Amino acid sequence: MYSIQFGQQTIPYTLSRSSRRKTLSISLDQHGVSVISPAAVDVTKIESTLHKKVAWIIKQLAVFK
Repeated sequence: MYSIQFGQQTIPYTLSRSSRRKTLSISLDQHGVSVISPAAVDVTKIESTLHKKVAWIIKQLAVFK
């Protein structure tokens, strides 16, 4: 399990890698945040993308709580 820090809030997420995947996918459900990425993408690039989308992620997580 990975996590990103945003202010005082820590957001955990699961990361799956796929050799067939071409783009990064972020999905949310009642269990939390799931990220599916191409196998060649490093974790820093994934976390950078998550930081860009953090406002949307927090808003969507509030819907499930």
